Amino acid sequence: MSFRKKSIKPGGKHPGATPGTSRFDNRRVFMSVIVTGVLLIALAAGFSVYRVAFNKVVQAPSPYYDLTSLQVSGRQPQAPPRVDAGNPCMVLQEHLELLRRKDYPQAYEYLCNGLQGMTSLAEFTDNAKRNAPLFRDVRAYRFGSYNASGTAASVDGYLVYSGGGRSKVQAQLSKQADGWKIAFMTVIYE
Repeated sequence: MSFRKKSIKPGGKHPGATPGTSRFDNRRVFMSVIVTGVLLIALAAGFSVYRVAFNKVVQAPSPYYDLTSLQVSGRQPQAPPRVDAGNPCMVLQEHLELLRRKDYPQAYEYLCNGLQGMTSLAEFTDNAKRNAPLFRDVRAYRFGSYNASGTAASVDGYLVYSGGGRSKVQAQLSKQADGWKIAFMTVIYE
């Protein structure tokens, strides 16, 4: 950069002065556009790297069902994929799984008629939401056997959590026309 004074031509104008914008102003705008473009590209690349490297969605695996209560031997015909309504352990495990998945209307259907008469769906849903921490992070259901006599059955077992620990589950079931339904259930964290 020189500090030399330039001579003014006769007519009183500086050399290179034109009406409108000067070349220096055009360069400044051009550089601003280039810097903005480079920053936008760097920002987009940063978001892309973040999504690929750090934004991982990990889906928790479904809990393990305890099938030891099934007393079946020999070859069985192919059955439709649904809960075995004849096995109280499987009915209770399915009910607990529906509570874990927060499918409260479907879980409500597993309650016996007497319990449904005493508790509305709204009250059941409210209670299930208050006790939701008991059904989070379930790794396995442990219900190895049940005691049945006539139209009543009792099931004792455990919910096993992914982070360690377990909850004791005790339930009384009632035999109804469409299979076993839950009449009473307690879940206590140990």
